Amino acid sequence: MNFNVTEKIFSFLSGGLKKAIMCAIIIFACYLFYKIAKKMLNRMAEGKSSFPGMNMEPKKAKTLSSISENLLKFFLAFIAIFSILVYLGVPATSLAAVAGIGTVAIGFGCQSLAKDMVSGLFITMEDQFHIGDMVKIKDIVGTVEKVTMRTTTIRGADGTQYIIPNGDIGVVANMCKEYMYAVVVVSVAYEENLDRVMEVLNDEMDKAAVTVPGLVERPTVLGISDLGASSVDIKITAKCMVKENLGIERQLRYRIKNRLDAEGISIPFPQMTIHNAQNVLEEKPHEELKEMTVLKGEE
Repeated sequence: MNFNVTEKIFSFLSGGLKKAIMCAIIIFACYLFYKIAKKMLNRMAEGKSSFPGMNMEPKKAKTLSSISENLLKFFLAFIAIFSILVYLGVPATSLAAVAGIGTVAIGFGCQSLAKDMVSGLFITMEDQFHIGDMVKIKDIVGTVEKVTMRTTTIRGADGTQYIIPNGDIGVVANMCKEYMYAVVVVSVAYEENLDRVMEVLNDEMDKAAVTVPGLVERPTVLGISDLGASSVDIKITAKCMVKENLGIERQLRYRIKNRLDAEGISIPFPQMTIHNAQNVLEEKPHEELKEMTVLKGEE
């Protein structure tokens, strides 16, 4: 009797150990496949793919790699769980039915999630932006750090990290498409000769076109953009390489300030004229004051 009980326990433990080993093998196989696929995706993102035609523009490849890795992770997790349950004796038809019901439930309960994933798919297919691009989404300006099927992660200039659901993105301003413009507004005093000012600025832009790196074309002095309260504003634009606009604006302002100082052209500061009513009365002729007194007496 004791021998039969021991044999049953041993048989049960052997069967359980076998199932545990098989489950571990399934998990390891999925994990190994994930690591291999991830390495291939990383090589594709770095432009080192060994397959012809698989190399593409680096930022686009990095974005696709990030999204593909995210999808692969969830797909392999589903395959591993499904395979383990089937091996443990759960009917595949039952699992398929449960998965179908779960999909419908998720579809009704997580409509925003489906919207985010569809939007993420279109962002990738339409090349709206890639990892490394500087973009403006709503009121957020920053560099794209990560793109998944559900969210986009942006790092602001002050280091703040923004995670935006793809379904809420809407209008995107991409500042990394082929070229950008550096814009500088120069203010000079009304007393200055504008023809001479324009001549000096054009001469300085000729020199900047040769010495300032990152420019695609010579900066253009467009002309007067505004007549301010105390200054005349002149706008200058410079076509430049992607992400170089802010640095070029700083360099142009530095060069323009030094050149205007050297030429004796003044940059105005806000001014205000205050009239004293008492002084105005004191300056009036005595006849006017007498007339005002008489009129007051008549009243």
